[in-house]
Amino acid sequence: MNYRADLDGIRALAIIPVLIFHAELPFLPQGYLGVDIFFVLSGFLISSYLLDEIQANGQVSFSSFYERRVRRIFPALFFMMLVVTFASMLLLAPRDLVEYCKSQISALFSVSNIYFWQQSSYFDTSNNLKPLLHTWSLSVEEQFYLFFPWLLFFLRFKNNKTKLKTIFLLIFLSLAFAQTLSFIKPVASFYLLPTRAFELLLGVSATLALTMPSVTNRVLGMTQYAINMLSVSAVLLIVILMAIPVEAVSLPSPGLYSFAISFLVSLLCVSGIRESLTTRVLSLKPIIFIGLLSYSLYLWHQPIFALARYISPLQLTSINYLLLIVLTSICSYLSWKFVETPFRNRKKVPQSFIWIFAAISTLLILLVSGYIYQTQGMPTRFSKENLRLMSMSYDGRKKAEVCSASKDKQFELKRMCVLGSSSNINSPSYILFGDSHASAISPAISDALNKRNLKAYQATYLGCPPGIGVERVDNNFSCNTFNDQVLKFILESPSIKNVIISARWTLQVNQSEFNNGEGGVEAPERPQYKTLSGLTPIDTSVQLINYLLNHNKNVILVYPIPEVGLNVPMTLYRLNHDISTDYMQFQARTIDIYRKFDLLTNERLFKIYPSKKLCPASGTRCLASMDNHPLYYDDDHLSPLGAKLALEELDQALEKIEGL
Repeated sequence: MNYRADLDGIRALAIIPVLIFHAELPFLPQGYLGVDIFFVLSGFLISSYLLDEIQANGQVSFSSFYERRVRRIFPALFFMMLVVTFASMLLLAPRDLVEYCKSQISALFSVSNIYFWQQSSYFDTSNNLKPLLHTWSLSVEEQFYLFFPWLLFFLRFKNNKTKLKTIFLLIFLSLAFAQTLSFIKPVASFYLLPTRAFELLLGVSATLALTMPSVTNRVLGMTQYAINMLSVSAVLLIVILMAIPVEAVSLPSPGLYSFAISFLVSLLCVSGIRESLTTRVLSLKPIIFIGLLSYSLYLWHQPIFALARYISPLQLTSINYLLLIVLTSICSYLSWKFVETPFRNRKKVPQSFIWIFAAISTLLILLVSGYIYQTQGMPTRFSKENLRLMSMSYDGRKKAEVCSASKDKQFELKRMCVLGSSSNINSPSYILFGDSHASAISPAISDALNKRNLKAYQATYLGCPPGIGVERVDNNFSCNTFNDQVLKFILESPSIKNVIISARWTLQVNQSEFNNGEGGVEAPERPQYKTLSGLTPIDTSVQLINYLLNHNKNVILVYPIPEVGLNVPMTLYRLNHDISTDYMQFQARTIDIYRKFDLLTNERLFKIYPSKKLCPASGTRCLASMDNHPLYYDDDHLSPLGAKLALEELDQALEKIEGL
């Protein structure tokens, strides 16, 4: 095919914002969807090779096709993984190293998109700490290219118009599926091939369009002014769509939102047949050079940024990220110069050597990963105390998941955990009702109940605050169903006379992650709620408390637990000194909650203030550790020690209730 589309220039248009996005710089385009551009360009380029081959030979050479894919993708990928594995063996905690190796093996066999989809959970490690997260997109591509050559093979005797109609049908089906699944299962929709296929197929449709004389002649017949306006408008619209925050757009992604960007990129590919202002700009040598490095830049940016975040106790600064971009650029250039370029040259690297290299590299990575997995992350690298700190977050989260429902685990009344006395044969008279913050304080509640030979059910749902008619709509939660079930159970169970309510009220009100103002910023968590009554989410909780009180239930209300903004055990491991946060930050984040809760008055209502013990009145700081012992098992969930300290007032509340 005699055309050019300035693919390297368009790749540069994609990779530059990718680096900015992952660097979290002040001018970052929050809603950037750079991977969509790469998918379109990949579909455009690969289909052009295959269609040229069909036109020349009347068939598809599968061995030649997959050899090109191996040359293009795997040498640089193997090199990156070997270097990052060595760095990870020096830096990552044992469990994190094991998880890294699992992701590495999944990337090796082009299924990392499925791996990361299945790993997604409420307590999942933050995405910006996963060195190989970005390989999900490579897996999507490779899965696509397992099937796509066969599609063209079966359509090889059809004319291009029929091929294009078939591609359009597949685009429509994939887009419709993506649009639907993004509402129902957004994480699955993000990672899986069927919902991403339309982006690759749009690139294929651009290639097919250019094989049709009617389209080619129409583009060639356009005036220079018209083609300039078309290409410039496409670029401007792409930039505008990329800069819109995803959460500000009602359309899900992937879906119509990403389709718009992908369609405009495919339009640029078609308009590249004619020289225009855009093609001249995209053909500038600096932009072309960035485009040439784009694959290596994409490979190296995620592990470099992720490992830097992992070893830093505080949020990285803009200067840090600029330095990391420089390091990424250096590694990318070396990879492009000494790995990518030589391996793409068939004269320097013959076909037989490619397969031998791939086999040896795969075996080496599997052996190293197997050794790390067998030794459970090489724990002998660390002292026993450091291993204890490193495992606290994982252990705390696993314990929370045992007795809690979540978006991945259905709530069952019959399987609720029981806290407190094991010798008391009566039905529990208490119930703990709340989210993961409630789950985190359950050991302290269990101890306090056990002292009085009392028992409690634990009804907790990770990520769901207790309330009436409130739903969390951002990621497949079932909060309203859970709350209705628990409330009905409380009202229909004569033995339950007392309800302990606790939740991460600050997240419910602010709907954003905590920034302690001193460099500690937790991973992004921005829940979205919908209330059936039109009340605010916190007001539905107030409504629930009043409802319980009106039905003669005693309510123990646990006020907000201070957040930290840092993973406390890991920060203690790195800094080796006690951690605290500014009390004023806690006060500012909880002022509206206190105002609403303070208005609640009833003789059956008992209030517990964790901040009284965690933020001593004599100072202006909130404690996150004491004598190098963590009071939290991550950045906002109390450890058993922290829960015991925060809930000292619980004994007094139980004494009053049992004395009524």
